[in-house]
Amino acid sequence: MSNAELLVGQLSHCKETSPRKWIARCPSHDDHSPSLSVRELADGHVLVKCHAGCETQEVLESVGLSMRNLFPDNQRAIDRRKIWAKKHELIKELLSEEKMYVLIFNAHVAAGKSATELEVKRVALARVRIQKIERILGDE
Repeated sequence: MSNAELLVGQLSHCKETSPRKWIARCPSHDDHSPSLSVRELADGHVLVKCHAGCETQEVLESVGLSMRNLFPDNQRAIDRRKIWAKKHELIKELLSEEKMYVLIFNAHVAAGKSATELEVKRVALARVRIQKIERILGDE
């Protein structure tokens, strides 16, 4: 839900006059005919104008909102950062697991235990993954 939709959902006698433009009764004064205009710009900013003279902050406070509700929500950017942080964490975890696999394999071989063909292929894959992950992490 956009900030404009949040606002207009709180207004009485609200009518959409065109895409992303509404008129409503102003909640800040005893309005008998719609005197409040709300417009959502393409970038997500919301414009609010009471044609009877109420201050924008008064209008917003009367419906439990604040001036920050007129500005685009940075939630998408925050979500992208959270997603990247989680991916980064998982990548580091994978790197750690691959390194552990190689260490255990090397310890077994050093102890004189023979490795199967499947184990040799798996440790080779682990080494390739380690190189790729370290390259990815190095590019940050």
